[in-house]
Amino acid sequence: MRKAVDYANTDISIYKIVSITNPLLNVKHIGFTANFTKMKQTHKQRSLNPDNTYLPHIYETINNNGGFTNFRLIEIEKKRFKDKREVEHYCFELLKTL
Repeated sequence: MRKAVDYANTDISIYKIVSITNPLLNVKHIGFTANFTKMKQTHKQRSLNPDNTYLPHIYETINNNGGFTNFRLIEIEKKRFKDKREVEHYCFELLKTL
């Protein structure tokens, strides 16, 4: 079971997924996590799982463009938020800029 995140006292990493082989390929994904290293591994594992149903459009793009080795998670910033709702809203607004 996952431990609840204390957003007010935890640095939350805001990240995006980018192609390192095709800078024109726009994946359009902004995410957030309290554990950036673990999240990179999670995205890699999900991209390798053909039965994955979480964010299928993201992993389809990744797999149709050479697989996860051709992509990177780029940390945009780290900051603290009041709660999960605030970080979700922040990411949604950031996504509009991509």
